[in-house]
This record gives sequence, C-alpha cells and structure tokens, in this order.
Amino acid sequence: RQLNQYFPVVLQIGSRFIKAGFAGDATPLCNLQTNNLKWNQHLNREICITDEINELTQTGSAILTNDHSIDPHGDEFSKLKNNNEKLLISTIYCKDLINSQWLWNYDISSNFDSKFLENLLERIFHDIYQTELLIDAKMCKIILIENIFLPIPLKNILSYTLLNHIHARSLIYVSEPTMCCIGAGIQNALVIDLGWEATTIVPVYDLRIIHNNIESTNRSGKYLHYEILEKLIQVVGFEKLPSFNDKYKLFEFIENFISKCCYINDKENIEGDFIISDNCKIPNKLRCDLVKKLLFPPQDLWPNLDSNEKSIIDLIINKILINLPIDLRTKLFGNIIITGGLSHIPGIKSYIAKQLQQLTTIPIELVHSLGPWSGASLYGSTFLM
Repeated sequence: RQLNQYFPVVLQIGSRFIKAGFAGDATPLCNLQTNNLKWNQHLNREICITDEINELTQTGSAILTNDHSIDPHGDEFSKLKNNNEKLLISTIYCKDLINSQWLWNYDISSNFDSKFLENLLERIFHDIYQTELLIDAKMCKIILIENIFLPIPLKNILSYTLLNHIHARSLIYVSEPTMCCIGAGIQNALVIDLGWEATTIVPVYDLRIIHNNIESTNRSGKYLHYEILEKLIQVVGFEKLPSFNDKYKLFEFIENFISKCCYINDKENIEGDFIISDNCKIPNKLRCDLVKKLLFPPQDLWPNLDSNEKSIIDLIINKILINLPIDLRTKLFGNIIITGGLSHIPGIKSYIAKQLQQLTTIPIELVHSLGPWSGASLYGSTFLM
C-alpha cells in the first residue's frame, strides 16, 4: 500500500454510486451505494413528511414529482389531489429525496441545500480514504470522472470538498464519454449513457466531444423507477408490495426489480405470472413491456412528445444522425457504446441496435467498453500523470 500512495486516485461519482481505486488497476477497490445509511443517519436531516395522503394535501408546501415541483395553489395541484396514485408517488418521491436515496438532482432549485451536500460528501470521502483506500489523501492526486451535464454548482461543491476538506494534492476532471472510449480502446464512438438523472447521447471523435450534437432525454433511471413503482401499485396494490412501509427498503426493492426482473425481447406472446412475493405476482409480459414502453415509446407517438421526453431512438435518428457531418456518421455509428446503470437490463443493448438498424442504412455496430472508471484508470497510469 505504501507504493500505491503516489498513484493517482480515480473517482467516479454518480447520483447513486461512487467508485474509487488507484490508476493502473483493472477494477476499483470499492463500489459504494450513495444511499448508505451510515453516512446519512448522523446528519440530522430527517424532515417529517406524513404517510397519510390526506394530511399531505392539507399542507402548504409544494409537492415534488420525478419531473418538477408543483405549486400547491395552482391547477396542477388540484388535479393531483384527485389522483391518489399520483399523490402517493409524489409522497414517496419526497421521502426518497429528503432521505438522500441519491446524491443530487441536476435541476438545482432555489432551496438546494448545498451545505448538507458538502457535509455528506466530506463524510463519504473520509470513509473511502480511511476504510477502503487506506491512504493519506494529501499524498495523492485525484482524477475525477465528470458527467457531461454535471451542473457548475455541484462541480464547485465537489472541488471545494476534495481540495479544502479532504486536502487532496490536486484535482483533474476528465469527461465520462471520453473515458468510455479509452475503456473500449477506440477514439471515435457514439456513447449512449443510460444514467439515473438523464439519458445522454454524446458523439466523440478523436477523443474529443462534439458538443453541438449532444442530446439528452429524461427517460432515464429515475424516470423508470417511479413509473414502474406507479404501475406496480396499479396492478398489485401498494400494501402488497414487499417492504411498502419502509422508506429505505421500498426504494431498494424497486431498484432490484428493475435490475433483476425486467428485460426486453421481441416475443409477443409471453404467458404466465411472475411471483414477487407470497401475495404479490404480476404477468410475465409486464416485466418486458414496462421497460420497452417507458424508455422506447412507439414511433407514432414521437411527434407529440415534449423535448425532454423524447425517445432515445428518435434523438439518435432524427437529431444526431441528421446533424452530424456526413464523413463522421459511419465512423460513429459503427462504434456505439451503451453504458450506465440501465444498460445492464437484459436485451436492452441488442434492442437499441436493432431499432437503429431498421431506421438507417448505416451499419450499426455495438462496441464493448470496460467502462469510464477503467478508461480513466488506464489514462491515469501513463507517465503524464
């Protein structure tokens, strides 16, 4: 470990995970979930939000949904009060947000608690250095993998915490799509990141991001999480969901359901039921249709969707492909990298490739990448660092 003290530390910080390790290693030493209770329970941020829907409707505060906040005195709030399912989802979302089931939202509002986030990050980083990396932070540089849409205020908090609280020797930001390309051993690619806050499609040529052609949509991990939760409540009922009365376990249940039970295939006739628990079961077909319809709406609905709700396939074909220079199209579409948490859903990569190939004559090829962390580790192991 003494030798490793002078190697750069590679950090990848997502909304729901943190990966940390040393440059030159094949895999990170730790891969931690950001909703770990041991970090949150000492920060005294338990704000009382009632479990009862009727009590929530009588409060004067705005209601948060997975898209935006709602004015309690507006027409949208009146409609929400009459929809118990939507109101229940809003209640659960509020609890998840306040109990730090994820680190941050990219749509930073005026009531953004920057001091709480700074204290939480300091606790997390101290724990990583003391119990996982086992080194003095002052002895190492840090390579921080940056999401392409990371807001400047969050970037400032990260920089301040690492340089002033953790006392890192230096801090270098590298872009996530570029590191994905390095992890795949290529210089040109179309990187599709199915993340928690947003799904981003980033063209990379010669390890340089083509910023004019970046596209994004809200059809992401957070959107899928709460839409699936709402659908399960409609099908089986809220009280039948496992751990429905535990704010932490319910969140983990939905995430496990997405990662372990959902999939995508082209079969139309899927029979039988899938048993979730003793008194909770859903049709097998629903496990496939949920992801397919939520992330990839039918083509006839594309013209009616808002700009932030566009289909991933629609953005690639009708935005990126059309606007890219002609000489780059074949090079980038021949190297498509699909990464992010939702990329682990069985069948989703082949489904995207098949849908793209049906809408364009350009040959579509998927490229496997070791991921942005491994790419940054390889990058940081050079003598230049």
